[in-house]
Amino acid sequence: FLAFIAPGEPWHNGFAESFHNRMRDELFEENRIENIEHARRLVTAWSHRYNNHHPHSSPGYLSPHQYAEKRRQEHVMWHVPVGQLFDLWE
Repeated sequence: FLAFIAPGEPWHNGFAESFHNRMRDELFEENRIENIEHARRLVTAWSHRYNNHHPHSSPGYLSPHQYAEKRRQEHVMWHVPVGQLFDLWE
């Protein structure tokens, strides 16, 4: 994830700024990183929690994984091949 935000101008990319602040607050300030392998394990665990369990406000307080699954289910439920469209009304 690469994003450049000029110092003092977080409004240029609010998503990246919010993500960086959350990662810093929840991961780096709460843990003392001992070596690169320890850092990888911490980031992997934090990323898993962030994407699978942490609710986010914009998708209705669902985790990204829950939101993606919901959207996938909606797409599967409403996607009907054109040839079968009129079979629904029989």
